[in-house]
Amino acid sequence: MLKKPRRCGTCTGCCTTHRIPELEKPAGTPCPKLGEKGCSIYGKHPTSCREFKCLWLRGGFEGSQRPDRLGLVCDVAEPKNGVQPMVVRELWEGALESTEAKLFVEYYCSKMILILFNHRVERLGTFGPPEQLARALGER
Repeated sequence: MLKKPRRCGTCTGCCTTHRIPELEKPAGTPCPKLGEKGCSIYGKHPTSCREFKCLWLRGGFEGSQRPDRLGLVCDVAEPKNGVQPMVVRELWEGALESTEAKLFVEYYCSKMILILFNHRVERLGTFGPPEQLARALGER
């Protein structure tokens, strides 16, 4: 049975975590087009915004793990040596310290490679099963 497609709803997490080249908006800063009710230019928003789909929106994770609830926006990075990491971006300061976020990161680190960034877009590191890390780094 196919899952019902998800919609962003009130979530605007990627409007802060991601870079929007067309608007010269850097990662980690709220979009200048973000208003009280969401995107003020929705329908005419940039291609990079229209094309981006976080992993939650693609049907991954539970409903309670929507980015604006969990505090983490997740997507995938380009594969390296046959390994495709998940990129996890902290939406607000301290989100990675919540019990839910810690459990989320711990669970996925046991399954795959995660590249973690804090809310200031500082890379916290690359984590995951040792054999996958070695393969991604070309050590195997």
